[in-house]
Amino acid sequence: MNKRLVDITIQTGFHQFLSQTWIREAALKALAVAIPNQPCHMAVAVCDDGTIKQLNRDYRGADTVTDVLSFSTQYSGSWQGESSHHPTDPYYQEPFVVPNDKDDFIGEVVISFPQMCRQAAESSRSQKDEIAFLIIHGTLHLLGYDHEEPGEATAMIHKEQEAMSEFI
Repeated sequence: MNKRLVDITIQTGFHQFLSQTWIREAALKALAVAIPNQPCHMAVAVCDDGTIKQLNRDYRGADTVTDVLSFSTQYSGSWQGESSHHPTDPYYQEPFVVPNDKDDFIGEVVISFPQMCRQAAESSRSQKDEIAFLIIHGTLHLLGYDHEEPGEATAMIHKEQEAMSEFI
């Protein structure tokens, strides 16, 4: 098996509720179904509502809390926002810079822990299953999967279901 790295950052206050092993396994399962045997490096960050709201506003132009954001180094997408920000715009963010020695870095998935908890409570999923789903969903976005068009949504849902069925 080729080398795959998953860096994990959990915001202070959420460590006691999360397993880094579970987070890593969910990301690795998504990678296994989407890009088997391909080495890569990615990151998963778990944060609070305020952090994800700011990221959503700054990078997508949506001033709301969301469950998961994916910042891919390889694929453009809606995370870049609807409008192009100019450096004089108060919401302007410098583009992501990936060090030259990180050619296999595919991006970062950011999850709001409180939003994940709310969604788990509203659905039939446990918090453990909900965070696994969000990690898988976000990882697939890093790899170019999307759900904006019906055909794309079908392919993405199939990969999500495959990863979740093998994982849980």
